[in-house]
Amino acid sequence: MVLIGNGGAEMGMRGYVTAYDAGTGKQVWRFYTVPGDPSKPFESSALEKAARTWIGEWWKLGGGGPVWDSIVYDPTLDLIYIGVGNGTPWNRDKVKGDALFLTSIVALKATTGEYVWHYQTTPGDEWDYDACSPLILADLGFGGKKRSVIMAGAEERFLLRVGSRDRRTALG
Repeated sequence: MVLIGNGGAEMGMRGYVTAYDAGTGKQVWRFYTVPGDPSKPFESSALEKAARTWIGEWWKLGGGGPVWDSIVYDPTLDLIYIGVGNGTPWNRDKVKGDALFLTSIVALKATTGEYVWHYQTTPGDEWDYDACSPLILADLGFGGKKRSVIMAGAEERFLLRVGSRDRRTALG
């Protein structure tokens, strides 16, 4: 499979990551990082729930949420982890709320693109603190136990370590 995200949150786009069959080039699945127009059916129950975290008319502005850098595959769990960028517009007077899945690390089933979980690094981001830094999978020791984690250098100047199996923040 070939995975491709998009960029251009400042240009009024709607973020997504798409999986293509490497042999045929046909689209296998697409996961949108921002819910669409709430007067239309949502693409998934995850986006329906995410829409409840938005206030305003984000869909008229695109919403943002590009996946322009961070895409990593976890072969142990057969999950794809994506880092999601900032929203459109940055002016939070127009769009309010936590605005999922902006500035989040999102876990998706590799074969279907189905949402599994997320960790939002900056709820209600007003500062362009996207979660698009490279994601690193590692097994680290904590309290004498091995934990599988995702590490990301956040723009807030923190090193985030998020448990890839249990989603608990080990260090933020």
